Amino acid sequence: MAIPVLLEKMAACAAQMRTAAEQEDWDRLAACERDFASHRDHVMRAGLDLHAAVDDADRDAVITLLRGIQADNEAVRAHVLPWMESTRKFLAQTGQARRVEQAYGNMR
Repeated sequence: MAIPVLLEKMAACAAQMRTAAEQEDWDRLAACERDFASHRDHVMRAGLDLHAAVDDADRDAVITLLRGIQADNEAVRAHVLPWMESTRKFLAQTGQARRVEQAYGNMR
């Protein structure tokens, strides 16, 4: 399969990941990440050299696709990282409350 076709599939997955993150649909985001990784792994297994596999006619399209994938990735991170941080804090507080209860018992 040609690099531009694979990148188009990856770009479509990245756009779906962005939408899922914006909607906080974490299950769909995870599914889209698996699809994206499958396409990426296909490129890696094929051992395709991006520079050699892309002719001059496709080069601009490939650059546009890669930039789009990067932009979608940045947007996903902008939604996911704050959510992950709030989850981390919540879990830390829960763990701390559990340790206090174990140490001092339920004081209610």
